Amino acid sequence: MTAQISSLLGLDKAASGDAVASPSTAADQPHALTAGGPGVQTTISPIDGQPVVIRQLLSDSDVAASVGKSVEAGKAWRLTSLEERKATANKFLDLVEARQDALALEITEQMGRPIKFAHLEIAGFVSRSRYMISIADEALAEVDVTGEQERKEGKFKKSIRRERLGVIFIISAWNFPYLIQSNTLLPALLAGNTLLLKPSPQTPTSSEQMSALLLEAGLPKDVCQTLHLTLDQMDSVVRDPRVASVAFTGSVENGRRVGRNATAGEGFKSVGLELGGKDPAYVRKDADPVFAATELADGAFFNSGQSCCSVERIYVHESIYDAFIIQLAKEAGDLKLGDPREKETSLGPVISIPSAAAIRKQIAEALSQGARTLIPEEVQAKAAEGTTYVAPQVLVDVNHTMAIMTEETFGPVVGVMKVKTDEEAVALMNDSRYGLTASIWTNDADAFNDLVSEVDAGTVFMNRCDFLAPELAWTGVKDSGRGISLSKYGYDQLTRAKTGRPLKQSGVEASSSKFYTTSPRSELVTPPQGDILAPSCRPSAANSKLITHLPNGRKGVLRSGQRRSVQRLSAPARLRRSPTGLRRSPAGRLLRPAPTAKCVPAARSAGLQPRLPAATVRSAAIPAAKLPTAATPTGLRTKSEEARRWRWHGLPGLSSGNVRLLSRRRSLPRLYVLGRRIKPPHTRSISSDIPSLATPKEHDIDERLDHD
Repeated sequence: MTAQISSLLGLDKAASGDAVASPSTAADQPHALTAGGPGVQTTISPIDGQPVVIRQLLSDSDVAASVGKSVEAGKAWRLTSLEERKATANKFLDLVEARQDALALEITEQMGRPIKFAHLEIAGFVSRSRYMISIADEALAEVDVTGEQERKEGKFKKSIRRERLGVIFIISAWNFPYLIQSNTLLPALLAGNTLLLKPSPQTPTSSEQMSALLLEAGLPKDVCQTLHLTLDQMDSVVRDPRVASVAFTGSVENGRRVGRNATAGEGFKSVGLELGGKDPAYVRKDADPVFAATELADGAFFNSGQSCCSVERIYVHESIYDAFIIQLAKEAGDLKLGDPREKETSLGPVISIPSAAAIRKQIAEALSQGARTLIPEEVQAKAAEGTTYVAPQVLVDVNHTMAIMTEETFGPVVGVMKVKTDEEAVALMNDSRYGLTASIWTNDADAFNDLVSEVDAGTVFMNRCDFLAPELAWTGVKDSGRGISLSKYGYDQLTRAKTGRPLKQSGVEASSSKFYTTSPRSELVTPPQGDILAPSCRPSAANSKLITHLPNGRKGVLRSGQRRSVQRLSAPARLRRSPTGLRRSPAGRLLRPAPTAKCVPAARSAGLQPRLPAATVRSAAIPAAKLPTAATPTGLRTKSEEARRWRWHGLPGLSSGNVRLLSRRRSLPRLYVLGRRIKPPHTRSISSDIPSLATPKEHDIDERLDHD
């Protein structure tokens, strides 16, 4: 079996001490890797104490370079659509499902979970991840928070959108190597972030597998990287200002370490900490003691009690106490402790010999202080001092002066206390520095609802324990951590809120905006299809950059024989680059200056539609829009133009009398809006304000064309 698993891992006889390397990095190794050698990380199986995986640790320069690669990869990844990301994520999960058996074998070999249960983690990883994909659209959608009155007035639209954080550093634990990472992995990618994965040295291939399968599913290179690091290197990545967020799962001690380092570096970053627990259960007098004991045995002993939400202390009403402990002892005694590679095994080893020694120490101290065990260790033949195999224990006659009832055990041990009232039970449940989950066993839903608010825990179950549902927020209080994962609120931890409050233009409606145009002929000159600048903006005394439209009643502005016509703007057009180089952002903002006026006639002669140079209106930040109609340039002459021989080019989407781009043969273009010229870009800085265009006086357009 060991040889089979090693083959699946891409390893060769790790137990014999031969050189072993990751398939993805073996070609880059300057020398063979040996278990216990310098600069290598060795995974020792708790099953038999033999090395099963050996990995080369990164150099400090490689670590820094990996962060840089993640930053660069994010520049392109953030531009992908949510639909593209979801497609990649679903393909990735299909690949995970196809490799379920091989991945389950890795879990068993590296951390000792019985093979009969290991595949359940992979199935749980897939189902939990698919749920997080299914709610991504809703969780990441822009939220319109415009008030009813503001909506009626049509002046404002207030919204909140979710934007990515950047590089997220995920530090995972060994006890559920896939499920723990599922809380963050795909939600972070769907939100547009890039990932650095640091797996536990005990289960290093979990992150390697996910990175490789994501790449196979189409994820761009370096968007998700796996790093094998020392603790000092982990600290340096946490402190790195290029890292935007850290998601850590592990011990309280290392959680504090991560928290300190996150604030020690330059800048600030978000930190999610999923730490330890000493989770309690309360069995009320109206509960079914047999049902409660059966379920709580699973919550206490599954995965050898090595779960952050394992049930480690139980408080039972005195009226059903005896019936409860009889059933609990029976359930514990029926467990089969042994080699996790054997299908009949239901309880495997704990993660290491030091961990087993710490568990046995807590048990011995409790027994020395008056506690009694209902399951003598000799009942389990596999259990022996100095090994990783610990017999399941049910301790009674315990109290809160014993470490077994106050400190995290992280092993197959549970203490049971007798209580008289709800108040006593709640007080004991809250008498802990931890607060991850708690469970209340009762047939009275009203009583449960009354007690929920009294219990200090991130999650309170009714008639259930040791369970995570992706629909629910996974969070803890006190020393059990901070932050949220899973549910739609988990996306909030992986994104930041950005508020938008655009001010609508005066006279511009939400769905169709209107502006006034004039034509030198009696009919309306229809402009060509294309992105345009909307000339209709509300004038502001505080901001002289905004352009005004021609208001109703200003008949004197128009020449004799001209008509005032009304056209409607369609919705803002999408980004596209013009032939003259003008670029627009997705929001319709002008980005880069276009070439000078020399390009305008050249573009026209080539049959292309010229665009307005951005330098002339950059400070205005005027939204773009699109007209559904089309016009051709027409000559226009005035007294002053007769001498200068002006040529004019109608802007795309505007007719002649409203906005014109005018140029001489050897000059820069000039923009006229309602007959008022904006100075050419060479006369002022690109960031300077556009002169205020107040409501035009009632005199002839010809006169205004003659003056700057």
